[in-house]
Amino acid sequence: MRMISVVLWLLLFVSVSAAQSSYVTKSDYIASTSKKMIEQAMEYVAAGDKEGYEQFVKENYPRVFTLKAGLTVYILERTWGGLIRIRVKGMRVEVWTLAEAVRSE
Repeated sequence: MRMISVVLWLLLFVSVSAAQSSYVTKSDYIASTSKKMIEQAMEYVAAGDKEGYEQFVKENYPRVFTLKAGLTVYILERTWGGLIRIRVKGMRVEVWTLAEAVRSE
């Protein structure tokens, strides 16, 4: 009986873990394939250096880009600094962006 309970608990845990909530991207938020690059871009924003930020994005495209609005995404990881790693539904590419760049679906 105990073994059945353990198996049922594990099945429940796996099914709950596999059910990811989906989110939708907002417009005009930066994203990057690299966590380090998104952090560098945010340093320009924090310093109020708009020209430096725009140049950084231009020089590092396509690794740094602006998200399209309305994409359904899954959050894969969150950081204490407000960054999230997301994956667009139906795609395998994972990118980093700000937590504010998505809203609940």
